[in-house]
Amino acid sequence: MYKIPCSRCNGTGNIPHHANVLGGVCFKCSGSGGTETKQSPEARQKAAEKKEAKKAADRAEMERRVIEANARREALITSYQNDPRIPATYYNYPAVLYEAVQYLDKVNNQGIPYRPLAPRNDLAF
Repeated sequence: MYKIPCSRCNGTGNIPHHANVLGGVCFKCSGSGGTETKQSPEARQKAAEKKEAKKAADRAEMERRVIEANARREALITSYQNDPRIPATYYNYPAVLYEAVQYLDKVNNQGIPYRPLAPRNDLAF
């Protein structure tokens, strides 16, 4: 068995500035100064490194997905550049422009009947 010192009381089992509550006994380790585990410190370090490597890989994967999604979005917007069905004011508002382009893409690719896009009056500041 391996003893791991408590991170709250640094292995003392006491927290002096909380002496007014049960004599300052650490609630995390119940005053024992730490916990016991069957796992060696080397194994714990290896597991922590593996966990950190997985986190880094997950972050890299998420970043790759965001980059791909942004590239698809830009390609879609570029493909409808200067489309007469998109009002000129939409180009000032990227979110509205993307919404309009998505709608037009559905119209073109899925055979949805085209309804002209009404100018949005809520965009005036």
